[in-house]
Amino acid sequence: MQGLAQVNLIVTDLGRAKEFWDVLGFAWTPRGHPEAAVIEFASGMRLVVHEPGFARLWDPAYAGPAAGSTVIDVNVVSRAEVDDLHDRVVAAGFRSSVEPWDTFFGARYAIVCDADGHRIGVKSPQDPSRSYPLDEESTRRS
Repeated sequence: MQGLAQVNLIVTDLGRAKEFWDVLGFAWTPRGHPEAAVIEFASGMRLVVHEPGFARLWDPAYAGPAAGSTVIDVNVVSRAEVDDLHDRVVAAGFRSSVEPWDTFFGARYAIVCDADGHRIGVKSPQDPSRSYPLDEESTRRS
């Protein structure tokens, strides 16, 4: 096995999905089908968003859009960028699922949702000096 190659998100409105990822700062790779869009990363990993009609072309068992409990994390370069990006996404009309907070594992972290409810984690680099035991979590959330 060579590793993870692609994450596919099925969306009800491709334009709105692209807007969400634009706010996060990602660039789209030209794609030949009007119901799909691709972001390619230097590692070779791809994020592909599809409308239902396109998804059914490669997955005939597809039963319709429904966001699950999966969270896709994106890394940012600083703790402040977590807050900034979270605020920009919310200002663009998308929903916050988890406000930015300092996690027990030493990162600043937030979760935002696209228009279909897909959960996207925004995570700073981990700083071991900011980590703490899980039993302190309830007193440390901010």
